[in-house]
Amino acid sequence: MSKIPTYKELEQRVNELEHDVVKLKRANKEFRQREETFSNDTIERKRTEEKLARSEQFLNKTGQISKVGGWELEGATMNIFWTKEIYNIMEVPSDYDPSSLEEEAMVFFSAEDQLWLNNTIQQAFEHGEPYYNKEFQITTAKGNKIWVCANCEPITVGGRVVKLNGTFQDITERKLTEEVLKERERWLNAIMAQSPLSIEIFDLDGHNIKSNKAWEKLWGITRKQYDALPEKYNIRKDEQLKEKGMLDIVEKAYSGESTFISADEY
Repeated sequence: MSKIPTYKELEQRVNELEHDVVKLKRANKEFRQREETFSNDTIERKRTEEKLARSEQFLNKTGQISKVGGWELEGATMNIFWTKEIYNIMEVPSDYDPSSLEEEAMVFFSAEDQLWLNNTIQQAFEHGEPYYNKEFQITTAKGNKIWVCANCEPITVGGRVVKLNGTFQDITERKLTEEVLKERERWLNAIMAQSPLSIEIFDLDGHNIKSNKAWEKLWGITRKQYDALPEKYNIRKDEQLKEKGMLDIVEKAYSGESTFISADEY
């Protein structure tokens, strides 16, 4: 037969149970607080991940439109990282590994440019010397010849260069446009040089900026002598043209219209 507990023993047991209940309530409260904190942390982490994804998407879209990519070279490992657009520029698949600088990242450059890059990267790490707007003609993985422009900015920690950051842009369209403009200028120069007619070109302000030998013969002055004059002729302020009512025709030409000035005494 079990012993019947005394009142004091029952009271002690109740106190112990109450104490256990308080501990359980406190533990439950702490658990809920931790659960809430964890939930908040999860929500915040999710928001951060979504924000990062949006930023990366925006960066990739911007890079695709402007054909600009970013790169980073770690000093400790000499491993290089590319953003998505550089993969597009180099015409390599997304799983291409450019981490080895000389074997994977530089193979698209000529031997001469590889030598220049190696020396310049060494100078950047040793002396913190950046380089800007350096243009290269490279050969992509698909064998296409394109023009690119690269920038390099050393990142310093504690007075020591730890990595290099930079941009890489496809400028092929710009280079082709420049070449077309150069070809047109060569063509224009050839026409002006061979023409028996006086030809002069004016800037938007009305000043004569280019002329040919026939013009020099007509006005009795060489181009060098004209350029040395303290005051230059301005067709948009020509008083004789104004008196003859011809300045309106000149202004129409400046507005983009094709015009013709009939022969007249000057």
